[in-house]
Amino acid sequence: MPGSGGSAATTAGSGSTTGGSGSTTGGSGSEGGGSGGGGGSGGGGDPGPACPKPAPGICHEFVANDNGGNYVIYVDEFTSTKPGAVVWKVPVTSDGQNSPRTIEIVNNAAAKGGKAVMVSIKAGFVELDLTDGTKVAEVKLANTTNVTGACRMPDGNTALGSDTQIRIVSPTGAPVRAFNLPAGNELRAINRNPTTGNFWFSKTETVYEVNDQGVQVWKASLGAGAKGYAVWWREGGGAYGTTGDPSTVVEINQAGAIVSQVGGKANFDAFDFFSGFVRQPNGNYIVANWLGHLASPGSDQPHVVELTPGNELVWQWGTQEFARQITNVFVFR
Repeated sequence: MPGSGGSAATTAGSGSTTGGSGSTTGGSGSEGGGSGGGGGSGGGGDPGPACPKPAPGICHEFVANDNGGNYVIYVDEFTSTKPGAVVWKVPVTSDGQNSPRTIEIVNNAAAKGGKAVMVSIKAGFVELDLTDGTKVAEVKLANTTNVTGACRMPDGNTALGSDTQIRIVSPTGAPVRAFNLPAGNELRAINRNPTTGNFWFSKTETVYEVNDQGVQVWKASLGAGAKGYAVWWREGGGAYGTTGDPSTVVEINQAGAIVSQVGGKANFDAFDFFSGFVRQPNGNYIVANWLGHLASPGSDQPHVVELTPGNELVWQWGTQEFARQITNVFVFR
């Protein structure tokens, strides 16, 4: 099959085998926890400790990807007393920009609490123990450098977005099947709706929904000048998506009309390129303000920001002390 990249070998982990031309380290092909539904946020469950910041301060607990330094960073402003509230920060690869990209929380029996952070890397995906960042799984496909998203499937396989295709691979990286995507450039991330099984993504200015065979279900435009990144489905139809350089998050209804947007460089000097994001239950957006186009970002230029539907900046995190360029975020609370 075109672009399949061959099978991957398994070199460690419980019940693993060795062979083939790629590499896989550890990990069980456990059923995933997904990306938290139509906003990409974990949410729910025990709210945990109160925010220690003076009222009306806001705290968040989240995982962020630094694709400039090739790190995954776990931040907990509720409990961590470390600088930047960073609980752990670990490298996942050294293969250059765009690794890691997408983030999901998945089941993994090798993780201390049974949960792992799965991130896409250019050759496949890596899973890190949510508790301390220990690597518990790694799948790298042979002759592959173009993976830009990873979604865990209900059967334990993993969907990998790579340019013109979504490729389904087994827990060891062996090819299962693949299907083509609509024509276009700049596939930057993929998300999967666990209710419908459909995939959401953008290619430059266009947002797509396709089924698990690649058949187009819906599409719309992010607007002229957009360089789309993350896309999440919208209750009642339509989608939310980031526009890249314009530094906005747009809301698109089922008819394809943009009905609201937040952010914008004209409104916020510190914004440079909006990439991954989540939409909170209260309607706020928590967005990665990617700084990869800046040779020397400002010392206090934030990596992650929170905007209300009325376009008020109510929270921000990060400086160059803690990361180089954050490309995606998964928010627990």
